Amino acid sequence: LYALASLRLALFQLSEAEVESEESVLAAAADALYSLDMGLIMGRPLDDLTALAARLSSQLADHLPPLSPLSPPSPSLRPPVHPLSSPVPLLPSPPSLEAFLTGPLTRLSPVLIKGGVRHWPAVTHWSWPHLYRLLGPRLVPIEVGSQYTDASW
Repeated sequence: LYALASLRLALFQLSEAEVESEESVLAAAADALYSLDMGLIMGRPLDDLTALAARLSSQLADHLPPLSPLSPPSPSLRPPVHPLSSPVPLLPSPPSLEAFLTGPLTRLSPVLIKGGVRHWPAVTHWSWPHLYRLLGPRLVPIEVGSQYTDASW
């Protein structure tokens, strides 16, 4: 129901834009995209809702302001640090297959592997400018905690 209501609201927002004014059309498109993203997050995915959100997002991406340098996150936005009961072993580099199968990783306890994901494509392809171009006008939920339905979330 929420997704359908969000789609209806987005269509209304788009219909109310003053076509003569590019600024009005862009503002209405941004508002409609926000409504669609909320429908996707709080409701459920619908083909029409998803397609319209993707179309609006690609059209708005051409009008994004330049990316400004990011400042470090404020201390209040950092996740809480829980003290560990024992230190986590650090492997200075990814282990060989033999070391992986016979070493500290077989104990079913945490291990930090320095450079363990260096080969992942995301490390070289995902940059702030790339994500800004890809997701710039979209509302992206970020969960902190185990589940957003938990009372402590």
